[in-house]
Amino acid sequence: MNLFKSKVNMMNTIYINQLKQDVDGQGKKSKPFFMTFLLILMTLGLASISHAKAPINTALETVESYLNIWNGTQPDDLTKVLDTNVEYFNTSNEENRKGTASVIEVPKFLLTVIPDRKMTLTSPPLIVGDKVAVEWQLQGTLNKKDQSGKKDAKVITFKGASFFEVKNNKIIYIGDYYNNHPLRSQLEP
Repeated sequence: MNLFKSKVNMMNTIYINQLKQDVDGQGKKSKPFFMTFLLILMTLGLASISHAKAPINTALETVESYLNIWNGTQPDDLTKVLDTNVEYFNTSNEENRKGTASVIEVPKFLLTVIPDRKMTLTSPPLIVGDKVAVEWQLQGTLNKKDQSGKKDAKVITFKGASFFEVKNNKIIYIGDYYNNHPLRSQLEP
């Protein structure tokens, strides 16, 4: 905004000086040049304002950041997009929990049992104001040991949906829903 004000002040100064010259009779020949110059300055000023990207972060951008971090290998980075008092419901837990630790523990755990896990969206997100809903599919190789201690790798896939609410570019609510979670039966001894 300061750039805009300085350009307006510069244009005002040039315009006032040109008016003084016109009144004194000195600038009659330069009027077409001045008007062209003024028009170019105004165009440049407006162009610089329209190309400046405002640092506005939408609910969808916040959720996309969450999903990108979730798919990565640094779950603690989720604190960048989570409100400290985030409320979290997960079908596996069957209860609401509060705080970033309750959200971060899920991708941390999954990194140990499905290190190559990848959550992909199966349809475009639904966005209503500060609320975002996504349908997803999780796929990866489940690494566990069988009863003899031998590693048993099995590709698993399951689908679900997540609902987010965002305030001030932080996620304040997440609800993860899915049926027949394959890890329950797979991880039991």
